[in-house]
Amino acid sequence: TTDRRRVLDRLYGTLDNRYEYNLFRNAALGDQAIVCWGDPAERATFPHWALLSLADFARKSHGYGAASIVADPMFADPAARDFSLLPGSPARGTASDGRDLGVDLSVLPPYDAP
Repeated sequence: TTDRRRVLDRLYGTLDNRYEYNLFRNAALGDQAIVCWGDPAERATFPHWALLSLADFARKSHGYGAASIVADPMFADPAARDFSLLPGSPARGTASDGRDLGVDLSVLPPYDAP
């Protein structure tokens, strides 16, 4: 995170992370808590720990949350593991290449639940 840049730079070299073209959703807490800034386990020890809105996340560093949206992705049937997008999904056609956000499920092997 940008709050730890000096430590990360020392350990891993200069970082230039970007978090662009994402769809965020927090059904339990709503639009105001879509990014956890810091590990929840360090909530008491990391003074910058917070749950951030997309606007707050974007203010952290250039490229954080750019071209991203907060919305219900409108999956077909998540309970049945059908994560294809329904017509009208806000994820349709909004990726950086104009395609749908997320994984192209048609190229993945089938998944059988254990």
